[in-house]
Amino acid sequence: MRRTTLLLVTILTASAQSASPHDEKEQMRVIENGSGLVGVNPAQPYRPIPLNGGKSGETIFEFYIRALNPRQIHWGDVIDQRLTVLSEQTIQNPYFRLCAVEAALIVVLLSVCWLWWDKLRQVRVIASESLADALNARAFAERHALDAIETHNRHMDACNRVIESQELGIPAETQRNAWRQEIEDLRTKLTKEQAENARLTAALQQREDHQAELEVRISQLEAGMRAQHSTANAELVARLQRAESQLSTGRPRK
Repeated sequence: MRRTTLLLVTILTASAQSASPHDEKEQMRVIENGSGLVGVNPAQPYRPIPLNGGKSGETIFEFYIRALNPRQIHWGDVIDQRLTVLSEQTIQNPYFRLCAVEAALIVVLLSVCWLWWDKLRQVRVIASESLADALNARAFAERHALDAIETHNRHMDACNRVIESQELGIPAETQRNAWRQEIEDLRTKLTKEQAENARLTAALQQREDHQAELEVRISQLEAGMRAQHSTANAELVARLQRAESQLSTGRPRK
């Protein structure tokens, strides 16, 4: 059976060598596994064909695992070995531990230096801000001092001019201004009083005219009332006389 299989493989190999370039793309590859030879068609690589004529007991998953790991390497053992080597070369190695301690010490020292430098930088920033505030306060104080000095000088100059004017008998500018303002106020007040006096005079004249009209009307009413009173008295006398005459004519004689 083995010889038949080898003969078949030889025939397939010879036919593959004598085939055209198009047939070379579709030639079958022969793979040997634990159960025998298997042919793989490039057009259908996931369908292996057994070449020994026997029935293979390998499943498709075992075939895939064998195809992915043809050398049957146990990667778990390899990883364990490499971890062991890494542990021996790092943690169990005194030189590595010494280097690790030195590196950690260097990192700590660098961290301390950086913290110290950052603290000094903050101190410089605070000092710069304080110096700027002090300079601004100084400039502010100098400006206000100059304003105060100028105000004081103006006041002293005004006082000196007042003293000089009093010594020379010339009224001071402030006094002249006060007098001028008082004259303006009196003039305004006089104008207001004159206007008020004119208004009151006009009102009084209007009242007198109205009173004269009322007196004329009253006199007219009195004259009318006297005329009516005299007419009423004459008529009353005539009535009394008629009444007496009627009484005298109508009284019986004795």
